[in-house]
Amino acid sequence: MKLIQKTTIQQNIESIESAANTAINATASAVHALNNSHRVFWGLPDNELVELLQYLLNEGKLQEVFNKHYVSATNLNQILDNGEYDGVRAIATVGRAFEISELGVVSLVVPPPVVEEEEVVVEPEIVIGE
Repeated sequence: MKLIQKTTIQQNIESIESAANTAINATASAVHALNNSHRVFWGLPDNELVELLQYLLNEGKLQEVFNKHYVSATNLNQILDNGEYDGVRAIATVGRAFEISELGVVSLVVPPPVVEEEEVVVEPEIVIGE
């Protein structure tokens, strides 16, 4: 049952918007899949991650993998931005710090331990009778 009779232009706009929303939803799904691959890659145990990074470096593929991921992530994010989608964005950065020595050896950069400082409470000075 139609409650409101729409003009042809209104029907066409509604069809176009529906198709565009389908494209945005598909892009959002691609973002989730890309973020999952990012999580799996960087979530490997330290020794396995170093082994993988070293392998990719030795095969001349490390920069290529990072470049392809970055381009994919930023392009997907641009599509979502253009579609005014306000959900999750693709992660476009490396997940953990690592370095490559002059000898071409990959190692993870371990952040220094966080030292929690004790909170110092300063009592206000009360002056009476000045």
